[in-house]
Amino acid sequence: MADATSADWSSITPTAGGAIISGNVRRGTSALTRPTLVALDDAGELRRATEIDPGAGSGDATLVEVVGVVEAPSGELLAVGEVDYELPDRSIDQWNALIMRLNPDGTPAASFGMPV
Repeated sequence: MADATSADWSSITPTAGGAIISGNVRRGTSALTRPTLVALDDAGELRRATEIDPGAGSGDATLVEVVGVVEAPSGELLAVGEVDYELPDRSIDQWNALIMRLNPDGTPAASFGMPV
């Protein structure tokens, strides 16, 4: 996230090994934001940061709210929230429920979205 120009953070969730911070990051001169989950250890040091790919052809996806994040004993993260998904031409502008599972290294294992 070295080239991030701004960030909006929406929630902090304590975990057994630290905390998960969720929000949105904007890079460089782009007007688009990327939903992001950041894992910190007990000392507040960065363990990993995962940008959520909103999918092919997406223009702007904003992680509006993570309702819940838990860390499984295996180290996987499970997150439930909602995403505001919008194409550049505004042909799609909708809210989607979001359920994600991330591997212990922060890489996405599965993601499910559905219009609400």
